Amino acid sequence: MAVPVPGPRPMFRPPPPVPPIKALEAIRKPQREYRTAEEAEAVFLDMLKAHKVSSEWSWEQTLRTVVNDPHYRALKTAHERKDAFYKYIDRLREQEREQRRQQLKQRREDFFKILDTLPVTEFTRYRKIKHLAKDLPQYTVLLSDSEGKQFFDEYMDNLVRDLKDTRDQVRDERLKEVADYLKDIGISSRWPEIRTRLTQRFQDFLMPVLQSADNSSHMSMDTLYYISDVNAVDPEAGLSFLDLMQAFERAMVDTEIRDSDARKKDKDAMFRRERQNRDKFCELLEEHQSLITPVSTWAELYPVIKGDQRYTNMLGQPGSSPLELFWDKVELLNED
Repeated sequence: MAVPVPGPRPMFRPPPPVPPIKALEAIRKPQREYRTAEEAEAVFLDMLKAHKVSSEWSWEQTLRTVVNDPHYRALKTAHERKDAFYKYIDRLREQEREQRRQQLKQRREDFFKILDTLPVTEFTRYRKIKHLAKDLPQYTVLLSDSEGKQFFDEYMDNLVRDLKDTRDQVRDERLKEVADYLKDIGISSRWPEIRTRLTQRFQDFLMPVLQSADNSSHMSMDTLYYISDVNAVDPEAGLSFLDLMQAFERAMVDTEIRDSDARKKDKDAMFRRERQNRDKFCELLEEHQSLITPVSTWAELYPVIKGDQRYTNMLGQPGSSPLELFWDKVELLNED
């Protein structure tokens, strides 16, 4: 007797999951119609904010939280909802970044205020600041020691830059005063004499190591950076003998240029005056043309013109003499 072969078993399909009652109620509830897509998107974003959706949430996590909210369907398609979600996340992350920047800025300003109250110099180190400020409340708000070190480095960069600008400005003003003082030195001035005058005149402008109370001894190098007088010269802003020498060299160059220009002007003026004298003497010869013939001699003309100023102005000046100009005139008559 043949054994019947069993046929294929029908596949078992589990029934679809039943949506939560709240989800079914949300689907059955009539949806509000919005006039514009922007209005619908704004409602959807407000819903995400109301559910306190974090910038760290994923779309799936957010979906499980807000799917039962009636405003979830303010946007019609899943694509629109997802795009609005990522726009919300990007905006939220930007707000958080800005908030962190503002908090960092505030902590930096508070830390700078601490440093403004401490005896900070360009040689101060962070470990000293930690020791002085560790008990101050503003110091405890720092997130880490590395953040404090970063703020301190920024503060020191600003301090050194401002200090350098101040020193440069002070040096420029002092060098300008020295230059004004040297403006009228003569062409024959020499450095040893000028150095003595500058040292006496600008004693307060010199580096502390070059200064002396009685002008007979120098300040010790050991005390260079330990001057208690607040009005004392900043060692880095004080002038050295090299600065004075360079100012003297620049002044001498200017003096030599002025002297050269003056001599050139005098030479040009003399040349013009000599040329004018020769032209006027030639006019004098033209006035006595009747006395000058191809056979005339200087002895015949001299008694006539010897008292004329146009003749006397020619005496002693370089170039053609009155006698040479007379013979030139006679020679031209002989050629004719």
